[in-house]
Amino acid sequence: MQMTITTISRPPPRGSNSPSACCLLLATGASEANVIAKAVEDPITRMTSATALQLHARSTVIVDEEAAGNLAEKDYYRWIFTNEPEWEEYR
Repeated sequence: MQMTITTISRPPPRGSNSPSACCLLLATGASEANVIAKAVEDPITRMTSATALQLHARSTVIVDEEAAGNLAEKDYYRWIFTNEPEWEEYR
């Protein structure tokens, strides 16, 4: 499967000092499993620019099973998605 990473930035809401209201990282395919694991779970570094998303107040990472394959904490992320009320509308 071909992998796609898309970053979407929307204009900030009125009165916001944030340069971007939200940021979305979308990844599919096993070929992106390493970079997704680094972006989400590794320390912020210049070597993996996607780690900077950890600093964004409203970043969302959406991946398929293949792209999530190398996440060390994927069971925890599944639990959060299943049990946290803020994710209810996406289940």
